[in-house]
Amino acid sequence: VWHCLSFSLECIDTSDRDLSWHGWTVFSIMMAVHLLKDFISGLKLIKLGARPSLTSNERFRYFCGGVFLVIISMFTLVVSIIYVGQKALSDTDLIQDSVVILFVMEVDERVYDIVSIINKSWTDKTS
Repeated sequence: VWHCLSFSLECIDTSDRDLSWHGWTVFSIMMAVHLLKDFISGLKLIKLGARPSLTSNERFRYFCGGVFLVIISMFTLVVSIIYVGQKALSDTDLIQDSVVILFVMEVDERVYDIVSIINKSWTDKTS
């Protein structure tokens, strides 16, 4: 299998990639630590949506929000595995790419924090 870099005129043979189970273990731990919070929160929202004491509109909103959160978490995990598995040539590449992915995923939470600091009333309804 050959891999051609966009900034190079040469392609490299990737059949001898140096990916070990150590790199995949670190990748798995990093992804689990980051994604489990959203995944578990999504499952709790789905469970909360099943409460009969809520109105049907509230149950629908909790259920949809929970399903959306679980799907986004799983989608992120699957796409990350595919991307890193195709791109990484060594354990160092694997870990480096996973850190970049996790950093990009954190940007939305930081934007939310900034908006909360600027004007708390804009985010009060979403919390």
